[in-house]
Amino acid sequence: MNTVECKLEDLFGDPCQYVVPSFQRPFSWSDDRHEVFLSGVLDSFSSDSPHRIFLGAIVIMPIEHSNPTLQKYLIVDGQQRLITMLALFAAIRDLTSIRYPEQALMLERTFLFNEGQAGSYRFKLLPHPKNRARFFQTLQHGVRTNPEPFPATLFFLTRLEQELDLDLRAFCAFLIRRFVAVRVEITKDENPYPIFKSLNMLESGVGPYPRGIDPRFAEDPELMAMIAGGESDNLEFKEGLTCRSTDRRHPERCGFHVARTVAAFMNSDNGGTLLLGVRDDGTIRGINREYRLIDRSKRNWDGYLLFLRNLLRSKLEADNPFQFFEIQHHVVSGREVCSIRVFPAEYPVYLDKRLYVRSGNQTLEMRGPDLVSYVKKRWPGKE
Repeated sequence: MNTVECKLEDLFGDPCQYVVPSFQRPFSWSDDRHEVFLSGVLDSFSSDSPHRIFLGAIVIMPIEHSNPTLQKYLIVDGQQRLITMLALFAAIRDLTSIRYPEQALMLERTFLFNEGQAGSYRFKLLPHPKNRARFFQTLQHGVRTNPEPFPATLFFLTRLEQELDLDLRAFCAFLIRRFVAVRVEITKDENPYPIFKSLNMLESGVGPYPRGIDPRFAEDPELMAMIAGGESDNLEFKEGLTCRSTDRRHPERCGFHVARTVAAFMNSDNGGTLLLGVRDDGTIRGINREYRLIDRSKRNWDGYLLFLRNLLRSKLEADNPFQFFEIQHHVVSGREVCSIRVFPAEYPVYLDKRLYVRSGNQTLEMRGPDLVSYVKKRWPGKE
């Protein structure tokens, strides 16, 4: 565990992404709480108080992922405070965008967006899935042009518009200069859930904790952190090899969707990870039930692994495709999960003469001019 006091710029300045895990509740601060927060900050600003404003402890955990150009973290504790600060910065961005465009651009580059990143990696923070759409829309398009803006940003914008004598540039500089937090980074093999529970046990409105989350994190913290972070551009969940087919007598046909995702990750810039035995909502279903369908004689991981490797070798049109992926076996609360970590290929990898790529958290087939353009850009000189 590494603990250090830092400013907001230290938290968000470098290319990074903070992810709210599935075991936390959605963003829930009310306008009353936002009013208390903003009034206190405005009082400190107007009185020119020399004291720093303590944001509290922000506990984070690195998440294994495939993008080498930024670091991704699971937020163990502090999501409500971090989202509140970003919502406030987004409101100031909107209010200064016309008169002080350089101020608005600084806020975007420092606190809201990762410059040069695409898809969900563009955002510095991924809130709970229930908050994500409105949060993203508000950051990208602002409050005024958005029919359903993120409530916290709408509140801050409306409230700051009432402060007619407020120097927004000076106020923004005050926020950046005076707010401090304690950044607590735990290692990827530590169990984050007891920390989250102990820090939140006295907070009202936390609600019940999901059953079984504590022992599961203790068994495989790195895997559980990935699952808690949810699907993304470089992470996909599937229930298994056979779950989407009604013809259980031919599991190789059923594995096509797995091979397609692996091919798409190979064709992406950063690769990705596919987890088998996990539902879209993060529920661990396990691949145990598939063993008898895959290999009736062995009915175990060895038979499953052999089948999966043969499937990918036969489906992927690549020389020695094994150099572009690693397969691992995990056991969580008696349920087995298969992870396939995929590395970007050095040339286009086709599946049944089709080229698949990732677009956000989806796998798409490239066709016609789009295919030619993508190949030229992704593998210059190898088309």
